[in-house]
Amino acid sequence: MTDNILNDNERKLCDISIKYMERILSGHHPVNNSVIEGNSIVKDENVKRCFAFITDVLKRVYEQPIKQGKSKSKNKYTSATFKPDYKTVVERMIQNREVKMSEMNGLISPYLKDLFVEDIDKVPVARISNWLLDKGYLISVTDETGSNHREASEAGKLIGMTNTLVDYEKGHSYVQYKFTPKAQRFIFENLSEIAVYVKRQKTDN
Repeated sequence: MTDNILNDNERKLCDISIKYMERILSGHHPVNNSVIEGNSIVKDENVKRCFAFITDVLKRVYEQPIKQGKSKSKNKYTSATFKPDYKTVVERMIQNREVKMSEMNGLISPYLKDLFVEDIDKVPVARISNWLLDKGYLISVTDETGSNHREASEAGKLIGMTNTLVDYEKGHSYVQYKFTPKAQRFIFENLSEIAVYVKRQKTDN
């Protein structure tokens, strides 16, 4: 039996398919991203639930490790599947203010059972930060003292993250990244992928 893994070409196709489905779910044309007007069938709630299910399946496939030659992965990563009504739950999670990374765990943990089909124990904020770094939404910066810190990249700012200069003692300050309601929505709606990333990290470590 061969491992269920993808090569680079298959991953690109899967990634494009996910993008098209997410555009449809947000009420946009899948190719040109224009707003779909009128009473289109894609606005039907049952159709949207179907598309959400297909998107979750595609994400689960996409998260499989990359095929490299004839080598096989021994790791079996558990995928996280959103429940059909997860977007309603996400709306309850979003705060109408900027929040720090340290606050994210408190916003996410109470809703894990409402969000996922699987039993997700937790999604540690450190892993969320690492996921954001891997995806390019955070960057690692070295200041003049030689200390390393993370701050929102230009891509991070596009999803709603902000950087704030914080003074912690006279003459000394650091950059703290925060999440606007827009950025919170982005994180919460990508928790399915982040949860898989967390499990992968645990397996690899």
